[in-house]
Amino acid sequence: MRSGRRTRPPSRVCSCSGTRRSRTKPVDMASSPPVTDSVMDDDHLCDNCGAANAVDTEFCAQCGRFMGLSTGSSTLGGRTLTSEIPIVAQPRPAVSDGRSSIPAPAPSSRPRNDSKGRGEARPPRVEVAAPEVILDPEHGGMFELQVHNTSSIVDRFLARPIDPPPWLKLTHPRITLYPDQEDTVAIAIVVEAPKWPAAQRITLSGQVYSDEDPNEATAFAIAVTVPPVGDPAELRAEPAQVPLRDATSAKIELIIDNRGSNFPQRFELTGSDPEDVVGFEFSAAIVEVPPGETLSVDVTLTVPPPEAGKPQTRRLTISGANDQATIETQVTVEQETSTVQLRLDPTVIKARDVPHGEGRLIIDNRRGGADRRIRLIGRDPEGAVRLSFRDSTIVVRAGTESSTGFRVQSINRPTEAEVSRSFTVVASDGTNESTVDGTFVQTTTPAPITTAAIRLEPEQLNTRDQTHGRFRALVDNTRGSRTLSVRLGGADPERTVGFEFDVLTLDIPAGRVSRVGVTVSAALPASGETLSREITVIAGNRDGSVQARAAFTQVASPASITLAKIRLEPEQVTLHNSARGQLRVVVDNKSRALPLRVRLSGRDPERAVRFSFDPPRLDIAPGQVGWAKVAINAPRPRMGQQAVRNLQVAADDGNAMVEAKAELTQTTADFLPLIRIVYTLLGGLLAAVGAFWPWARDDWPVALFSVTGFPGVGDIRTFVGEIRNIEDADPGTHTSQPIARAIVLVLIAIMMLGVLRAKGTVTVVAALLMAVVTIGFMVYASVGFSAAVGGSGAALVIAGAVLGCVGGLCVRRKKP
Repeated sequence: MRSGRRTRPPSRVCSCSGTRRSRTKPVDMASSPPVTDSVMDDDHLCDNCGAANAVDTEFCAQCGRFMGLSTGSSTLGGRTLTSEIPIVAQPRPAVSDGRSSIPAPAPSSRPRNDSKGRGEARPPRVEVAAPEVILDPEHGGMFELQVHNTSSIVDRFLARPIDPPPWLKLTHPRITLYPDQEDTVAIAIVVEAPKWPAAQRITLSGQVYSDEDPNEATAFAIAVTVPPVGDPAELRAEPAQVPLRDATSAKIELIIDNRGSNFPQRFELTGSDPEDVVGFEFSAAIVEVPPGETLSVDVTLTVPPPEAGKPQTRRLTISGANDQATIETQVTVEQETSTVQLRLDPTVIKARDVPHGEGRLIIDNRRGGADRRIRLIGRDPEGAVRLSFRDSTIVVRAGTESSTGFRVQSINRPTEAEVSRSFTVVASDGTNESTVDGTFVQTTTPAPITTAAIRLEPEQLNTRDQTHGRFRALVDNTRGSRTLSVRLGGADPERTVGFEFDVLTLDIPAGRVSRVGVTVSAALPASGETLSREITVIAGNRDGSVQARAAFTQVASPASITLAKIRLEPEQVTLHNSARGQLRVVVDNKSRALPLRVRLSGRDPERAVRFSFDPPRLDIAPGQVGWAKVAINAPRPRMGQQAVRNLQVAADDGNAMVEAKAELTQTTADFLPLIRIVYTLLGGLLAAVGAFWPWARDDWPVALFSVTGFPGVGDIRTFVGEIRNIEDADPGTHTSQPIARAIVLVLIAIMMLGVLRAKGTVTVVAALLMAVVTIGFMVYASVGFSAAVGGSGAALVIAGAVLGCVGGLCVRRKKP
């Protein structure tokens, strides 16, 4: 269909049917422009005859074809839906008279004479009151004709259609008119058809003829419009429920049912699903359905495969849409991936006295639509069996079945005569899983270990001064029906015995006894003691064990050292003002008939004494005595104190030892009283000499000479260098110097007499006062007389005071 620029006219709803159609206006057929090769952009071309029509034309002016498809009812989003489906319509010839817009043939003018001479019947004059008739679905149509009797007789007139469509019929009452009389008659257009005719516009040609002479007729023409009536087409899918098994695509037939309307409908077909994963392929995306008919369209659906092991149901929506209506239908796609069927041959796997059984697995894919690559695994809810397959991965063709061997093996040794365990074989193709259950029955005859026995010979083994002993183990399988394989082992409650077997594993035939040597070893008990140990020899395997018990007794002779005697000479050692001492250790082996070899060692509780032995080891013959020098070195106590230490000397032969004790007394002399006397007396002597020596130098203008006329002594002169006369201008020196020297002499006497006291406080105080007096006088002389102090006499006095103070401090303090 070719068209120029179009606009969408407004639509209205038909009052008779409720369907929507385009609004149209009457078309003057006579005034319709002829179709030319050049068509304006605003023209609307008919799809049937190609005639140009106005853009809002609902019916073609040339052939009456319903053109509502292009004026709104078959557009989508403002664009016209196009289709390659052929459109079939029967064109109607157009007629017209001078008073109508519809062309009509000219009336007949040939006169008709009455055979009896009563008058002449002539064609009536007919005028159409309204050239347009729109049919109603319920009442049909009605138009009026104005009929004028031009005859000279009273005549009756009837109307008849010319070449009408089969569904159309005209009904009206007879028109009886007197000569030159006219009347208006209503003519009904009746639709006689099982269904409403297709929407169309036709030119209905008819005649009003005389009942007296049917040949005397006048033609008329009227435009009859069959409006579009009905609902939008219905859409359904066949089948509406699509099962997909092992496939991802399917074809369905889409039925578009337009039997409920009398006008063609065009739709654009689309498909959708909630997940937007389904593909839709239509044999025609835009379809036109003729009025009152159905149309089928093939649709190919492409869906993704379902998730592994889960059926998938998808709800699809297929829609046909135009701007006037949208029709929909639902399609359900049920996807399923077929799983292979598994069978076990046999279902129950039996094993006797062996830990495994074998069978065959049959994989049936005869119902499958695709080849399967199957991976086989086994499951055991109890974890007691293990499955292995000859082919763990196998390809099974569609429509066939395959088989493979498998083995079921028990993980643990059964503890009962018969044990039944269930297992599951799982076949997985990566998407789905198929399972089959089986049973593994394991029957076990009694194990030989349950009837075996073991014993030890001898049951009591006694040894003296030995660390090992020898048993013989006898494993008895005389009551067994099968060869017994065992492994030997030993144990004791204290875990102090070692076991050594000549053969560690034994295979004892049925009805036989096997013997094997067993060596046990343990440390000797203490000398002179007896120790009995219970031992157990075990013969066992994974089915159980048997054991035998025996006693291993060890006797240890008394050690030589236990009869030996040891002593220290002397037992009392005294050291005065010394850290080193010496004594002798004597070891007596006269009570033993065996030689004795010992190693000497010493210690004291305070670990302050160091011991040295010469020689450090003694080899003493039976009945002899051995001795060694023992040098000791201990720190001396403090001066005037005493320390007493306990000494221990031991002789050890490697198993036992004997000890001897001695006492060490250390003393240190006290020299403090002597030091006190010496220092005090020496200090007093130096101070006395200094009291008579010059206390200042004599090279100053005012010199301090020795005392003259010393009180209680007489005239004493001290000569240092040459004697100088004291100046008369210095009377102070005659007064002060003798007093200071006298005080010093008194303090010297007190300091020296302080040694008679137990404490040195008097000596220390006197020495300090003596030093203070001397230093005070020197300061006084230097400041008051500008004397040059620093003579050797003052220095001796101060040195004597220091020695006396030290002597006074050399007094022993009592311990707190």
